[in-house]
Amino acid sequence: MNTGAQLLKIAVASRDGYRIALDFTSAPHYVVVTMNAFGFIVERVVRPRMNRDRFVWEFQGKRRAWHNYFATPQARHLIIALPIADCSVLLHRGMPTPLQHDIEALGIQVMLANSPNIEEATNAYYKLHTQDWQTYFSGYDDDTYGGELLI
Repeated sequence: MNTGAQLLKIAVASRDGYRIALDFTSAPHYVVVTMNAFGFIVERVVRPRMNRDRFVWEFQGKRRAWHNYFATPQARHLIIALPIADCSVLLHRGMPTPLQHDIEALGIQVMLANSPNIEEATNAYYKLHTQDWQTYFSGYDDDTYGGELLI
């Protein structure tokens, strides 16, 4: 599938596969959208999302499922982010700040999406990601703002 062109993988937490989940922590899966250099969606895959509360531990011969109190929050967040480790961006509509920081520490950019629609949000991110800022601000004179670029 890779033709040498640069591909952008965008992950979105979703409950139904079409809309971005309002609460990131309650979404059962990720939708990973792959976009080519021209902004077209070339692949759309649904991946299961490991919930940090769904650990099953074997203790003294008994199989139990409970919250892993012995693992650090960063370890639990790593388990949540493993299915999207190959993505460069994660779009969300609501996420706890510690989880956001831990996912960003893995090298995945975390962005807040305004639109609940996955296609609209990924297209909006692509346009923002590929926007040529030099062209956008080329009409301004450097002396007007003291040589500083204010965004």
